[in-house]
Amino acid sequence: ITPDPGAVDRWLPGWALCAVMGHSVDLADVDPRNGGDATRAALMAAGMWPKSYGRAATPSGGTHDFIAPLGVGSRDDVQPGLDVKGGKPDGSSRGFAFIAPTVKPSKVTGEPEPYLWLTEPDLDALAEGGDDTGATLAALVRAKRPKAAASPNGQTRVTVTPGDVVCL
Repeated sequence: ITPDPGAVDRWLPGWALCAVMGHSVDLADVDPRNGGDATRAALMAAGMWPKSYGRAATPSGGTHDFIAPLGVGSRDDVQPGLDVKGGKPDGSSRGFAFIAPTVKPSKVTGEPEPYLWLTEPDLDALAEGGDDTGATLAALVRAKRPKAAASPNGQTRVTVTPGDVVCL
């Protein structure tokens, strides 16, 4: 199937505009309501955040970073407040993203808010290839996330087994 850019020209206010991930681009979805800002900051500080080829603000105060395909599919809750929308090379596990100028109710206020481009996508730069900056994020998607459990004294315990990748 060949994409038809003319389809976007037929978009009307009130309609959603979406992109299927895992073909040319994947998505790192940061939700600050669930700790995503802290997760993103920690990954950035550790040099583990992938290069972004476009960034959007979401109606609920989060962000979508459009990144090079990771080849690992989609997974929610990769780390607190971080979902990855992508696709596997065999065509399975495809995620999608609402993109600007779609308007949806904010999960914070309930009011209609648009997706807004903070940095418009640069898919030409992405097409140049050779971007492996998402390798660590891909490993997090593949890894089984440790389960947190409350201990009798009310503190949170995290059980980690060999091979787990944990970002705190």
